[in-house]
Amino acid sequence: MTFGRFFITIISGAVMALGIITGCNRQKRDNNLPLISQFVVDSVYMPIALSDHFKLRVKEVQSRSATDEIVFFVKNNNYSAYFYNMSNSRRVGDTFSLVKYANEYKDSYPLGIDSFMVELEKQLLVISKNRIKKWDVSPITRQISPFAFVGYLSMESMHVFGDTVACITSTEETQEKIGPNAPFLKANYDILIKLLPDTAILLAKHSPNPPYFYKQDYNCNPERVYMNSRQIVYCYSYSDTLVMVNPFNQTEKRVRLRTSYFSPNVPFDYSRESDFKYIDSFYLEQSMMTHLFYDKARHRIYVFLKHKGKHIEESGKKNEMEDLPHSLFVLDEQLHQLKEIYIPPGRFGPVYRAFVTHKGLYLPAARPQQKNYDKTLFYRIVIP
Repeated sequence: MTFGRFFITIISGAVMALGIITGCNRQKRDNNLPLISQFVVDSVYMPIALSDHFKLRVKEVQSRSATDEIVFFVKNNNYSAYFYNMSNSRRVGDTFSLVKYANEYKDSYPLGIDSFMVELEKQLLVISKNRIKKWDVSPITRQISPFAFVGYLSMESMHVFGDTVACITSTEETQEKIGPNAPFLKANYDILIKLLPDTAILLAKHSPNPPYFYKQDYNCNPERVYMNSRQIVYCYSYSDTLVMVNPFNQTEKRVRLRTSYFSPNVPFDYSRESDFKYIDSFYLEQSMMTHLFYDKARHRIYVFLKHKGKHIEESGKKNEMEDLPHSLFVLDEQLHQLKEIYIPPGRFGPVYRAFVTHKGLYLPAARPQQKNYDKTLFYRIVIP
């Protein structure tokens, strides 16, 4: 899938996620599953307007104090980077403007409470109060493809491990025939880059796209989490199998999730890829793995599954993403499934706004529960 399709996916998901709970046709609940409400411990407000959102994910900053819970995020509406202490609801240090990088900006990652790395199409930058350090990564992306660049095709599109950076390559190349975009698939890699004082070198690469994507990619990109510099975990929207990969030796481990809520895939009709009504129905009417998180403090992986349902009922009423229940899967670092948790419809907002710190998993409250225009309510969830 190209960047354009990824953008459509995010926008369509965001629009669908604004719905209010209704009585849509959905699968019967498995009463043997625990409810998400059992794991909600408290709630917090984040200093971002309900009408705005974070650019990709909120990321925790490593702090020397166990009591501090400092996060880093970039606001979508102004390209400003913030450090925020959730423990006392105060901003930390300076606010950094990234407006001048807006045309090339992909993602960013905190390196401490006063510096962060920025991912651009052809450069990596380390930004602090008085200094900007740059690395040119275009010689590396050209090893993938002459037209490749650093992109963001996942909610987690970069991670920093000391002097090693994990990121994703993309391309704007397209093909004329209908079907999966083969030039993009050939240029799409997860890459590991080592930063030296004056240059950057490629350590390893891995293509996340399985061979069947060249015939049917279900109009989706894989989501991933970087557990460390040698372990990447992928989930695919219309597959119930997680894949753990070592990009250095290409070894893989595949684990199929145990659930009654996943249904076989429905092939995507590429002749209708510009039909927004069709795309909304395609996403809503079948089960779909949506987001993946790594909880380093608890050594856990979280995977969200949207249950299937109807987009338009016989009455003509349109259902939205929040009208459908979800499952939250909890796995250990070896991909052993520990729990499946049932999330009823109408309790939470869009999962793409969720984030993880050492104090838990944060999910936004559903829109009807959001009473403040200038801040957003999140529930903190702790799963033993």
